Amino acid sequence: MKTIVIISEDYIFYKLFEPVLKNKIADCNILHYSSFDEVKLQINNSKCDLIIADGVMSGVASFEIINYLRLEQRIIVPIFFISEVNIDYFRTKAFEAGVSIYYDKPINPFEVSDAIVNALNKN
Repeated sequence: MKTIVIISEDYIFYKLFEPVLKNKIADCNILHYSSFDEVKLQINNSKCDLIIADGVMSGVASFEIINYLRLEQRIIVPIFFISEVNIDYFRTKAFEAGVSIYYDKPINPFEVSDAIVNALNKN
C-alpha cells in the first residue's frame, strides 16, 4: 500500500487530490495534515511514500515545513510543492529547501496525479 501525505490547511486542496489519486492508485492511503503542528505530531507515526505540500500555510513559512521534513526528520521521499507564488526566487528557495517537484497554481490535478504515479513507481 502506498501512503501519500497531503499538507494543506485548505480542505478543498486536499479534496481536489483525494478522489483523483484514489482512482489512479488502487491501493492508496491518503493522510491529511492541516497545520505544521499536526505535521510535527503525526509524521513520525506514518510511513509515507510521497508528500504533497500546499505553498500557503498560516503562521509558518512553507519552506519551514519542508526544512523540518528534510533536515530534522530526514524524510527522503519525493515532495511535490504547489504554490500560487510564481517568482523565480521563490521557486529557487523551494528547491534549496528540498522540494522535488514544483507546480504553479492553478494546477490540473490529473496532470499532477500522473506525475505522482510516476514518482511512486520509481520508488
